[in-house]
Amino acid sequence: MTLYKSLSYLFPYCVCGMVSVKCYKQSDCRVRERCVQLNRVKAVEKEKDDLETVKNEAVEYLQMENDIVTKKNVLFQKYMSVFS
Repeated sequence: MTLYKSLSYLFPYCVCGMVSVKCYKQSDCRVRERCVQLNRVKAVEKEKDDLETVKNEAVEYLQMENDIVTKKNVLFQKYMSVFS
């Protein structure tokens, strides 16, 4: 097995077939780009998780409001049937 085949898993996008300085620099840039993108994803996931509790509180509030309106409507319908 030649050197470039054994290192091909490290530099899969190196089309020259040999690991050169150019390929190493390209891999270094791609690793940095991947790290930047990964950090963005992690930041967005953290932000999403932080907002999850706020969303749950809002949904709970809206469900309680919906229950109140539904019960008021039932009560109003009963009054209307009694006094009609």
